[in-house]
Amino acid sequence: MPLRSLSRATARAPMAAGAPVAVLLLAGFSAVNAAHAAPPVTIEADASAAVPTVLVRPAGKAEVTIPACRGVVWQRFDPAAQAYVAISVRPCGPTEIGAPLPAEGRSFPVDVSVSEGDVVRPVVVVGTGCLPELPFELARCKAVESVDGPTITVRGG
Repeated sequence: MPLRSLSRATARAPMAAGAPVAVLLLAGFSAVNAAHAAPPVTIEADASAAVPTVLVRPAGKAEVTIPACRGVVWQRFDPAAQAYVAISVRPCGPTEIGAPLPAEGRSFPVDVSVSEGDVVRPVVVVGTGCLPELPFELARCKAVESVDGPTITVRGG
């Protein structure tokens, strides 16, 4: 089962110095988004890729559309801030038609330079029930969600 999360922000409880820390990867979503039965896409890390890459697939039969610009934004974990920060910040050009996601999915490699040891993840913006052949912003999607992808640690190779 691919790792996924619909949570964009999480509350962090303060930790005592020297307290044991455990890292847990969960396949699920936060209570904040519990009203959603499941996200409209699955996001899987491609371990065979030379750079961090994910495969995004529709999770059901509904047509899924991804914005042409910033549909997938990569984030890097900032240990000092204890939060993810966007690293994909290229400006968008003229408005473009959203890209329907094919049933077999589509791969998205990281679109910026990353270094060994960086912890990154993609955030995918998806629309469902969008009108075809229109710019994403004008496609009157029935729902638009951002889905956090899996955490990937950059390893040299």
